[in-house]
Amino acid sequence: MIIHITELNLNDLSERYQKLLLKLDRIKLKQFLINLRKDLSTEQIINNIIFPALEKIGKLWEEENLALSQVYMSGHISEELVIDLFPEPKDQFKDVPNVGLAVLEDYHALGIQIIASFLKSSGLDPILYTTGITVDELINNLIQDNIDIIFVSTLMYRSALKIKTFTNALKEKGIKTKVIVGGAPFRFDKSLYKKVGADAYGNNAFDSIKLIKKVKEES
Repeated sequence: MIIHITELNLNDLSERYQKLLLKLDRIKLKQFLINLRKDLSTEQIINNIIFPALEKIGKLWEEENLALSQVYMSGHISEELVIDLFPEPKDQFKDVPNVGLAVLEDYHALGIQIIASFLKSSGLDPILYTTGITVDELINNLIQDNIDIIFVSTLMYRSALKIKTFTNALKEKGIKTKVIVGGAPFRFDKSLYKKVGADAYGNNAFDSIKLIKKVKEES
């Protein structure tokens, strides 16, 4: 039976999960979550324990208090644990969207890999497309996979500008896929996402769930 638990308790549990996560202790983390399953629902564990811990880790990285490798491993380990312990952890979404991830005509894939791990650890199953994918290839994949929301990451400014070609092609073909962008060019120029025709932009992987919910509500 699922028990009622106070917000204070949930915050404390999330902090404990965060500390174990940064120690990269898979065994203790797994046992910690197994113990939580005795009293909490899958939804409570993902929304109130795992998700806030990953968000805090993201903020620590933004404040330059953690290495990017720690952020990546935190997301990756959480992904493994969620898949292992919760076969279908899709409590956060009533209508689960088909989500795609792409590095458009660019070859710096770490950012999109972190997003992939974070989304999986939050209960989604995104499709990660080939690094360096072209505009035409990406559009064909969106149609084939019936993608509702596509995350596009770039590191180079010239690659970011290619997104304009991509969004124009979507409009010409009448494809309703929502486009969320991220990467260094969009952090430097907060208005760039509008210039390239995207629906939203994120500063880091930890914005991804909020952005998915936002564009779903607006569509």
